[in-house]
Amino acid sequence: MEDNSKFYCSEWIREKFINATGDVNYFPVTSIENFSYIAPDNLYLNQHSKFIYRFNYP
Repeated sequence: MEDNSKFYCSEWIREKFINATGDVNYFPVTSIENFSYIAPDNLYLNQHSKFIYRFNYP
């Protein structure tokens, strides 16, 4: 997360929200020992997120 030249998709989404809102705490960061990351659940289960569509595959 300290290198902005490569992103996982959830890190890229978080970075765009930080750029738009100026709030680095908009989405939480998960940390395990000395490793920090943005999991899809950090985005999906966030207080700012809301369900807008469910796709049902036949």
